[in-house]
Amino acid sequence: MISEIPEHEATGDIARSYAEIRQRLGLPVVNLIWRHLAALGHLEESWQRVKTRLPALNAQAARLHHTARTLADRCPPLPSLPQGEKARGILASYERGNSLNLAMVRMVMGCALTTEANPVLPDAPTSIPPVPRFSELPICLREIVDRLAAAGPGATTGIRPTMWVHLALEPDFLRAAEAPIAQLVALPDFRAAHAKLAALPPRPENTDLPKTMETALDRFNQRISEMLLTGLCLARCKQATMETRR
Repeated sequence: MISEIPEHEATGDIARSYAEIRQRLGLPVVNLIWRHLAALGHLEESWQRVKTRLPALNAQAARLHHTARTLADRCPPLPSLPQGEKARGILASYERGNSLNLAMVRMVMGCALTTEANPVLPDAPTSIPPVPRFSELPICLREIVDRLAAAGPGATTGIRPTMWVHLALEPDFLRAAEAPIAQLVALPDFRAAHAKLAALPPRPENTDLPKTMETALDRFNQRISEMLLTGLCLARCKQATMETRR
């Protein structure tokens, strides 16, 4: 899997950038794309390109979230799953984070941004439990995480989504979600939704981005699009569960 500098290992300028990313983007965690860019040595450059344009970033993220939610609503619903408070908080955090990260990818790559009116981007919880270390998860949960990572249209990127690792904090939920999610992401409707969300707007033919950075952004565009759609399908499943209990 790809390299990263985890939050608990960050020091100096990287730790300061991580703290600023959490605070300025309204997120309780620093998502994998930032941690990978830190490992590549491109964190500061990427964050500088974004933090001076936060209003535009938020507007683009809200538009992408709206588009993703519309596409997710067209996918077959998932069955009821045993979502606890911890899983709901994690999913809400990644829903906001993945919307912002998808917008960040396009902004840094120089893609044309939407000028349409935008809805409001949902807030994330102020705190969620820290991401567990993958190597310290029970082997049965590591295997589930890796099977889910290999199931979606972003599997060829080699990126292990942190959302699945984080959801291992609710083992019953992760176990119950594995088969329905694997079935969902294999469906033509989901693959078509992913292709539409991951399609990049026009961008300059020649950019000043280092090749390693451009390659990383292309790969994350594919994986983040998948995880945003999947998370929204899981969030819709939560609402169906709550309605069933009434």
